[in-house]
Amino acid sequence: MNQFYILLFSLLIPVLVTGQNTSEMKNWTLDDCIHYAWDNNVKLQEKENTTDILQLQLDQSKANLGPDLSLTARHSLAYDNIYSSETDSWNRESTNSTNVSLGSNITLYNGAKLKNTIRQNNMNLGASESALQTQRDLISLEVLNAYVNVLLAYEQLENNRNQLQTTKEELSFALERKNIGIISEADLLQVKSQYANEKANVTVAESSVQIARVNLMQTMNMPISADFEITTPDVVSLLVKDHAANAIDVYQAALNFFPEIKSAEYEVESAMIGIDIAKAATKPELSFFANVETNYNSMADYAGFSEQISHNMVPVTGLSLSIPIYQKKAAKTKITTAQIEADNSRLFLTDTQNNLRKAIEQACVDAASAKATYEAMKELNNAQRESYNVAEEMFRQGLISTLDFIIQKNDLATSEIKLSLSSYDFILKTKVVDYYRGEPVKF
Repeated sequence: MNQFYILLFSLLIPVLVTGQNTSEMKNWTLDDCIHYAWDNNVKLQEKENTTDILQLQLDQSKANLGPDLSLTARHSLAYDNIYSSETDSWNRESTNSTNVSLGSNITLYNGAKLKNTIRQNNMNLGASESALQTQRDLISLEVLNAYVNVLLAYEQLENNRNQLQTTKEELSFALERKNIGIISEADLLQVKSQYANEKANVTVAESSVQIARVNLMQTMNMPISADFEITTPDVVSLLVKDHAANAIDVYQAALNFFPEIKSAEYEVESAMIGIDIAKAATKPELSFFANVETNYNSMADYAGFSEQISHNMVPVTGLSLSIPIYQKKAAKTKITTAQIEADNSRLFLTDTQNNLRKAIEQACVDAASAKATYEAMKELNNAQRESYNVAEEMFRQGLISTLDFIIQKNDLATSEIKLSLSSYDFILKTKVVDYYRGEPVKF
């Protein structure tokens, strides 16, 4: 029976290990990479903490509208110098006293400072949330760029491997022709040299893949893992998608939702409210207060502690009015400073709008140029492939030299490299335009 369980356990171990490795070696999508980068980016976490602090400040400013309540208790021990007529002398006697006070205060009017503070904190929170979204978007674009570079590196590697396989077949054919005396030793050496060169190209491409993978993992703040692999999207569908964009239309739409613009607009509103808050310092402040106070003194020999506490209780209610008369220009300075800060925030908004417009214009131009380059490279690659097919047939029939065939083959390889570069550059540039359109960064 024990041998049976040992045998069963030995059969299950490979299954369990295989299942574990499968889960660990999952292929990462672009969305997976972006969310991992969000979760592990220190700057993003700092901005999230800042947003949490501003939320607390907003909650506190709302709570400041209500009354406060405080209980104060004080006990003291004093040694008074008391004159005694009986002994005609001064004597030190200890005195115990206790004072207890319960008080509350609420502001009735202070130039709308409390309400304006709530409004300003709302604007500050909105600006911080928009800045947080901006940081997320920047991380997404960085990951997208690194992800596309990995895809490009893999495609270049595949192209080089295909070229190597073709040359390997051509080398076998050249050896056969050399053995029967159709081609010279020099022609065979040219094919061998081409084969060695393409083996080196494969090695370089493999290194490029590893470098691109490492760069992506570092962009995500992920520890380097040999098991890290990504998924390949449907590149054909991305290339045929209509990406035509008018810079003016994209810009006008972006003004309504782009987080950097929203953040700058919130800051303008906050600065304008700051002027009203500064002006509140020139206005009267009216508050209502209510106190209940009682005390005990050991020198009062007419009653004990509890009796004094109950009989000495004094409730007090009233209004407190504070009117600023002369503040040594403090209020005026605050108002002027707030006005300057508001003007600076408006200038910053204008600058942000201009920068966004320029970025969108550049992105649309880049996308249009990338599309034209891709179309040209696709046409060139088709022409080179047709030429190569003809040259290959002529080479097999001995109608062209080995050198001419290798030149034609290298031209095809160069066109395929250019096509790969242009295709992924086109995808990347169009994704940037989609980002300015308000679309999420994804394939």
